[in-house]
Amino acid sequence: MYIDIKMSKKGEIVIPAFVRKQFKLREGGSVRLDVERDSVRFVTPNKNVVAWMREYAKKHSRSTDQIISGDELYEEEFG
Repeated sequence: MYIDIKMSKKGEIVIPAFVRKQFKLREGGSVRLDVERDSVRFVTPNKNVVAWMREYAKKHSRSTDQIISGDELYEEEFG
């Protein structure tokens, strides 16, 4: 899919809302630019696993120890 977007005088672009939602991009977050010879791609950066675990634990009212040691929690999330 291609989406044409305009760039401001400062070189800023707006990522459409449906794209931000799909890739869970939030204000203050970061995106990675993959610059090649004749193209530029936006790539979602690798998630910080520790930050993800803390967020998951808080969201599910569990300790990070439970997530680290609990295979069933991994299966529940990714299975």
